Amino acid sequence: MPQQVKEKGVPTPLKVPPQNVEAEQTILAGVLINNDALNQIVDVLSPEDFYREGHAYLFEGMIELYNNNEPIDLITLPQSLRKKGLLEKAGGMDYLASLADAVSTSAGILFHAQIVRDLSVRRKLISQCSVISEACFQNWEPTEDLLEMAEQSIFDIAEDKVGETFSTLEEVIKGSFKKIESVADHEGFVTGVPTGFRDLDRYTAGLQPSDLIILAGRPSTGKTALALNIGYNTAAETRKGVVVFSLEMAKMQLGIRLLGFHSGIDASRMRTGFLRDSDWHKLTESANHLSELPVFIDDTSNLSALEMKAKCRRLMKKRDLALVIIDYLQLMQGPRGAENREKEISAISRSSTTLPELMITTFWQICATSGRMWVERTTVLSVASPRIS
Repeated sequence: MPQQVKEKGVPTPLKVPPQNVEAEQTILAGVLINNDALNQIVDVLSPEDFYREGHAYLFEGMIELYNNNEPIDLITLPQSLRKKGLLEKAGGMDYLASLADAVSTSAGILFHAQIVRDLSVRRKLISQCSVISEACFQNWEPTEDLLEMAEQSIFDIAEDKVGETFSTLEEVIKGSFKKIESVADHEGFVTGVPTGFRDLDRYTAGLQPSDLIILAGRPSTGKTALALNIGYNTAAETRKGVVVFSLEMAKMQLGIRLLGFHSGIDASRMRTGFLRDSDWHKLTESANHLSELPVFIDDTSNLSALEMKAKCRRLMKKRDLALVIIDYLQLMQGPRGAENREKEISAISRSSTTLPELMITTFWQICATSGRMWVERTTVLSVASPRIS
């Protein structure tokens, strides 16, 4: 079908952003009637969530009085706004009085706050999508930067949520008791994911959900080899998925390492091709065995934390994952706008632990320039003699 062409001179109807002014008025009126009602919504709403600018000024003034332990009424609130020159922008005294008369109870204020909050999130999404769309039309922006900017902006909106974070001691104790019961019913000393190294498993009881484990060491000391060994053992014993993000080595190199580890053939002979006749039988058996393991390798360079999490989530929809290995952390891209590399790495580390019920084991290489730096690190895991910090 041919595309319809809009006639010139016919204006495009403007869409009104998602908003509910009546819900905003009900919230403000409820706080004026019952100051204690602000306790229910202060961790749900912020002034920026209000559609009307005047309502944002009113709510901001209420929060200021709340923080100063002052009453919020038709005397203190106008006085506070008048000092800042915001009273008329907020609607004036007449509008405040009309708000107080419009509602007779603060019941349901949390429900209305959630409505306002949800609509605020939608407006932010619309705004960010407009920014992303505009940026896509700019020819000078690299596509990789556009993707990262789009992911980060949407991620920031998703993370900008403040909800109920308290748990009663009764809830905590019940959950802890169930955990102890499940551990007691479990045979053996490994309650998490086994690493295959008996002494290490005795120290750690296995890798536990949401653990962030740092394996540190000088270059060429066997960090990647140990990581692959743990990944192999985990996949072989649990038959659950193991993901390896290799930002430094190509997937073929990792494959050769795994074949050499399992077959016992010297890796240098495999790289050079000088193999004995007996080696081919061993290689074939190892290849058949390793091919059956649920190990997934991604050797994408310049991988960001957001991309890593997105790939893990997609894989989690297909099968259970027991372990994620990142080799190595410093090569990952952090969020845009980080002040320095240290804060960038910290943001990556925090982001790596936000996948629910997923083991995140990060193998972090430290390029030490002196022996003292090596000694001072307390997060080194040694196979022969593990040290837990």
